[in-house]
Amino acid sequence: MLFEQRLSTANQAYSYLLRINRLRAFAKGDEERQHELRDCVIEAREWFDANILYLYESPPSSSDYIGSLNSATDLTSPDFHSNMDGALKYLRVRSERLMEFERELP
Repeated sequence: MLFEQRLSTANQAYSYLLRINRLRAFAKGDEERQHELRDCVIEAREWFDANILYLYESPPSSSDYIGSLNSATDLTSPDFHSNMDGALKYLRVRSERLMEFERELP
């Protein structure tokens, strides 16, 4: 059960990042999309706060995932993509480790 929850959490985190990236791409000059982006970022942050221990072994002092959420609504911020890249890399490694662990179980 814990394995499934951790893998599902990594998948949901990945899904939020991709959704935010898509919204962000079309939000400039579109007030409705900017509002949708803000709502999504708030939802993702609340979700993250409720699921952090499924995503990390212990709460991190800093996180590219949070950095990407914090910079997502600033459409001129150069930090968003570097944070998002770091978060996606972490999620790929996390998912790979979870799958390796699952394969090693008897």
